[in-house]
Amino acid sequence: MKKNASGWLCLITLFLGVNLRVQAQTWSFTGSMGAQRAFFPATVLNNGQVLAAGGRNRLQYGLATAVLYNPLTGTFGATGNLNTGRANFTATPLNNGQVLIAGGDAYVWMVSGTQHFCFASAELYNPSTATFTLTGSMHAQRCSYLAPGFTATLLRNGKVLIAGGANSNGLIPTVERTIPRAELSALQGA
Repeated sequence: MKKNASGWLCLITLFLGVNLRVQAQTWSFTGSMGAQRAFFPATVLNNGQVLAAGGRNRLQYGLATAVLYNPLTGTFGATGNLNTGRANFTATPLNNGQVLIAGGDAYVWMVSGTQHFCFASAELYNPSTATFTLTGSMHAQRCSYLAPGFTATLLRNGKVLIAGGANSNGLIPTVERTIPRAELSALQGA
């Protein structure tokens, strides 16, 4: 009985110690993104900076602007713009340092009513040139029209696996696999 009680006492002490450590952590403000932005992914680049591209604000759903966060200075700076303003997309860092931007959506407010666009298009962000370049489109439009979103996973072979999502036709059961042109060129040159 004594052995069992000491075991419980150890577990409770361990829990309290971990709990106190978690509660002791603090948050602090860092640089401002400048403009309001929501429904966008933040992607860590090979150089440690963080790419925040697209998204939406109170007036526009499907921003084309992008900023870079520098953790060393705690500041944000402008970088190139997306070719297609979008929100609810994936941003996958690739082995060559570029970022694959895929899918997403935008709403356009018109006098006749709001129009929703779901994209199959994809872009590559090159941190060396601070530019976004259109690349091949997916077979299906993928966005968060009826579902929380879709996934994009970098595989060990450099390909990106894209699964799930939704569009104006409903949920998408298909999965696609791609190899971005920049990765393909590097593989063919090797």
